[in-house]
Parts: sequence; C-alpha cells; structure tokens
Amino acid sequence: MQGRFIPLLLAALMTTACGARDAAEQKQDTTAQQTAAEETAAMPEADEMTERSLYRLGSTNRLKAAIAKARSGEKTTIAYIGGSITEGVGGTPATCYAKVSFDSFAQMFGTGDNVEYVNAGISGTPSRLGNLRVKKDVLDKSPDAVFIEFCVNDSMDELAKQSYESLVKTVLESDTHPAVILVCNRLKNGYTAQENMKAIADHYDITVVSPADAFTPAIESGEFVWEDNYADESHPNDKGHALVAGFITYMWQCADAAPDTGEYTLPENELFGAPYAFAQLVTPDMTDSDIITMDYRVRGFTRDLSGRKLFMDSEMTSIQEFISPSTLADYDARSEEH
Repeated sequence: MQGRFIPLLLAALMTTACGARDAAEQKQDTTAQQTAAEETAAMPEADEMTERSLYRLGSTNRLKAAIAKARSGEKTTIAYIGGSITEGVGGTPATCYAKVSFDSFAQMFGTGDNVEYVNAGISGTPSRLGNLRVKKDVLDKSPDAVFIEFCVNDSMDELAKQSYESLVKTVLESDTHPAVILVCNRLKNGYTAQENMKAIADHYDITVVSPADAFTPAIESGEFVWEDNYADESHPNDKGHALVAGFITYMWQCADAAPDTGEYTLPENELFGAPYAFAQLVTPDMTDSDIITMDYRVRGFTRDLSGRKLFMDSEMTSIQEFISPSTLADYDARSEEH
C-alpha cells in the first residue's frame, strides 16, 4: 500500500502543478488579449485611405519622447528633409504637407510657441545629396523628429539603397536621438522607390507614412482623381498636400495612443550598407584650399517607370549666372563646360 501511495502522491502533485501552470498561462493569455484589445480601441478612427497610409509605426519610444517633450513646454524641433514635394512645390510654404503637419503637431502637443519647424527640402535632390546636407540643414538644429522624403527622387539601384540607408543611420545616431519617419510618395505613372525604403524601415524598426500606399488602390478604383489632388505629374496641390499632412497627423495620433516599446536600439548590422553615413559637405570656410571646384547638375527632372531620370530640354547656362556678382568678385571664377 505504501509503495503505491508515493507514486499517487507524486502524480497528484504534478497534476496540481500543471493545473496551476495552465491557469497562470491562461491568465497571461487573457491579460495579453485584453491589452491588445485596449490598444486597438485606443487607436484613432480613420478612413481606409488614411489607415493604408501608415505602413508601420515601428518603435514608438522616440516618437513618444518628442510628444512628451512638446507637452512639457520644452523646445521641440520637428524637421523635414527631402526633394521638391517637401520644399512645397505645387503648394505654398504655408500649405505644403510639411508645414501643415507641423502645425498639426504643434496644435496637438505644443504649449504655445515651444515647437519649432525646420524645412530642408530642396527640389530635384536625391538622398545622396541629402547625406551631405543633413548635418548643416537638419542635425545642427537639434531635431526631436526628422521626416525623410526622397521616394520619387531616388532610383532603385544599389547606390540609391546605400545612400538612403546612410541618411537614415546618420539621423538615428545623431546626438539628439530623434525619431525618424520615412515619407513615401509616388509619381502619376506609379514610380516610387518605396520598396527600398520600406525594407530599410523594417530593418531599423522605424516609422513609414506612405501616401503611395494610400493613393494607389483609390487611383485604381477611380475613387482618387490625380488631377484633383496634384498640380502636375509629381507635386501635390494644396488639397494633395493637406491629404499627406493628414496621414502624418494620423501617425502622431497612433504613436500617442500606442504603448512605449522601450528604449530604441540600432540593429547590429546594416541592410544594404551605409558608406555615406556621417558624410559632410565641405564648404570654403572649412578648407584652406587655393582652388575650389564647384560641380553641379540640372535639378529639374522626373523619372520613368524604371527609375531612369528624364531631364528638361531647356538650354543650360553657367552656374555663375546664379551667383551674386559680389561673391564672384571675391574669386577668380571660371566656368568649364563638359
């Protein structure tokens, strides 16, 4: 009898332990489900187009840090770098998506005039040039969030992939540890390099707002008429800029409602490579050179479906015509045609 009692006692103990473990696991599952339901309920309501625009929210830590800083009354800087769409072509400086989305952020989270705006968009520039501009035009302003928009200016080749990743990495590793949000637009003909940008965002766990994703199904269904929202093949009009700004506002609302994912950590490895990370534009005041060569290219272009640049056909003249006579007088300026 005693010999049978011990195995029975062990079996009873194991059954009790397993039952307690199952109950604990069931409680954890229920808690996780409740948390997920609460998070879903907390997300702002939006129409289908707006919901499609948020490809991924990613790590929320830096996004929420920018929101909290603005709410506290501290100086908070929101910066935008990109091409002509960011510069505001098709709209005005006051109606471009960057300014309208900035105003929305300042109104939602700011306490008055504590939120500052930086627009470093320059027409016709790709992310490769963005790497040379970002320190002076953006990072030296101590940003808390940086929007990067080069989807219709970048090509799909390896150089463009590495250029864009270099820019993302430079901003993520900068001193103020800003949130990074990628803005992915498209052209009327459908071209966008967002496939590369999304892959980089997935790798670095950062945010992507994609007007391309928002608009494309609506264009195909006839719900979205390009000419009603765009000034030309590339640039939104005031109405289109307002739509893009609305997508960014929705992203901020989602970030505010979402839980903090914890301190952001950079991945150990790069995805495509970042050979241009931390590159810097050399200016005359940074060098003792006796001869400085200025190279330039036409900035007005669009792209075909394969990403090939299509330049304008107007006659090109010397860049000296765009430099003030007083500046030229300080140098022995000479023009060379190639």
